[in-house]
This record gives sequence, structure tokens and C-alpha cells, in this order.
Amino acid sequence: MRSVIAAAACLAATGALACDDHVGECEIEDWVYDYTAMMEAITIDGVTTCNSGKVRLRLYDGEGEGQKLLAVDTAYIEGHIFETIILQIEEPEVLSIKYSIDPS
Repeated sequence: MRSVIAAAACLAATGALACDDHVGECEIEDWVYDYTAMMEAITIDGVTTCNSGKVRLRLYDGEGEGQKLLAVDTAYIEGHIFETIILQIEEPEVLSIKYSIDPS
């Protein structure tokens, strides 16, 4: 039940779902994405609680057991922010992410 409440709160805050399964003190505080159909690309911009590090992202279409893995990517955190672009990807109905962070 707790995970359902957390997922609902995250979905309400960001319009998409972020699942946090990392170990450590650094977390993604917030993120947004944009899909560009002409380029078949997703851009993700986010902010973290740590100043620097590496975030490994797993992007899914949907949530729960029926989610479909779309892509994986690594982005670097500088000044509490990260950004990435993933090319040749289909547009998700509901984008959700899972991530792990290696702070440095």
C-alpha cells in the first residue's frame, strides 16, 4: 500500500512515475521529459540531492507488472542537475523510470 501511495504522489507531482531503487544518499528530487516525434527522441532533465555523480536510468512505458522496457542510459550529474537524450525510441503512454546513482 505504501508503494501505491508513493507512486500516486510522484505521479501527481511530475506527471510521470519515478521508481527509486538506488542505494545511497543521493536521490532524484524531480524530473521532466519531452518527446520529439520528428527525431523519435526523449529528453530528460532532472535535479538531484547530490552535487555530482552518475545516474543510470531505466525507462519504461507503463507501470507495475505490465511495464515495457524502452531504453537504458547513463547521465552525469553536475551542479545537482542531469540531462540526457535518448534517440530512436517510441513515445510512451506513461513514462516511468527506475534509477541508481553513483555519487562522486
